[in-house]
Amino acid sequence: MFRLAVATAFAVAATSALEPCTGDQVGMAIMDAMTSREAEACGQDTGNDNLLMNVWTHEQALKIAGSANCEAFWTLLSSGVKTIDECIYDPTTGMTSSQYAAQTFTQFAADLVASTAPTTTAPVMTTPVVTPLPNATQYNVTAGPTPVPQIFF
Repeated sequence: MFRLAVATAFAVAATSALEPCTGDQVGMAIMDAMTSREAEACGQDTGNDNLLMNVWTHEQALKIAGSANCEAFWTLLSSGVKTIDECIYDPTTGMTSSQYAAQTFTQFAADLVASTAPTTTAPVMTTPVVTPLPNATQYNVTAGPTPVPQIFF
């Protein structure tokens, strides 16, 4: 148990000591993948001519999982990322370059779809307003919008 705690603490400390990847590191590592025939074909399959992760629409992302061209593109891309010295690849999640490159195509596609999904907000719950009528035995109850069950979020 002690060994596990020490190993976990060391891993966390090692990860937190890493610097974010630089644009130059990433750019040079993925340049071949981004300019490949596989990238072009993936773009045609999905309707996205700019395959950088932050410019995908949800509709385009939904098409990636079914594309053999996109899977071939991911293989090239992840191989390029594996050449980078260990660094924080995704600062928002803390994912390192080796963790990012170790993802399967299925994981990559699922993450892309999830990250582009439209956001929904929960309906605002309102307290019913009770207004007494002239006849004190009857009440007019006015409630706010009916909340949507959590299963639909």
